[in-house]
Amino acid sequence: MNSSNFLFISHRSESLNAPENTLSSINLAWQRNVDAVEIDVRLTKVKKIVAIHDKSTKRTGDKNLIIKNTSSTELKSANISNKIIGEHNSDKMPFLEEVIETIPGGKKLFIDIKVKNEIVSYLKDILIKYDYKNKIVLISCFAEVLKSLKNELKRIETYLVVEKKWCNFNFDANSLLNFCKQNNLGGVDIKDTHYINQEFVNIFKNNNINIYIWTVNDTKRVKELYNFGVNGVTSDKAGFIKEKLNIN
Repeated sequence: MNSSNFLFISHRSESLNAPENTLSSINLAWQRNVDAVEIDVRLTKVKKIVAIHDKSTKRTGDKNLIIKNTSSTELKSANISNKIIGEHNSDKMPFLEEVIETIPGGKKLFIDIKVKNEIVSYLKDILIKYDYKNKIVLISCFAEVLKSLKNELKRIETYLVVEKKWCNFNFDANSLLNFCKQNNLGGVDIKDTHYINQEFVNIFKNNNINIYIWTVNDTKRVKELYNFGVNGVTSDKAGFIKEKLNIN
């Protein structure tokens, strides 16, 4: 298989083998030659942006700290661990700047924004500082956040994260397509379901709107989605599946 456009994206970095959203798992993803890494970000008490999925460190850390109510110093003291035995057992929660500095040439970082508009000005400043073009992609279920950042950063890629139960409109390709056009979004990042078939994908492709799929861990399904023409998949096994399918 050969494609210069299809992206294998590590879900929360290589989270099966190292603590999710940490430099250990992010660097492991780059070592495994994935095309992109996806991380989640939140805002601390002192308005620093950190990589973490949940509102607190209860699930992944050795102490229970609420991200928005805790200083960066205290958050950095928590040990973030992987419950599955892997190549790395624990690490610290990274600042977004630390993550961006790991991006190799030609690779991309997908940033899933887990909070609303309070993060916009801080995120904008960081992305400008690190010259976001061609290496940073913004995704979120909060369309208003993506719109605000797109207004500030004209060349940023923005995709709406979609799961059927979240949608306040009909979950069909045409409704999603129209929503993207109305909100100046580059496309969608949709949870994989049986709805995602060739006809569904074609509606986006025929309108030059990108479509990514999450979280896909089955090799046969990844190949099927690749053949449908999606732009990429987010997977817990991105490096493994990319190597197995031999997609270059």
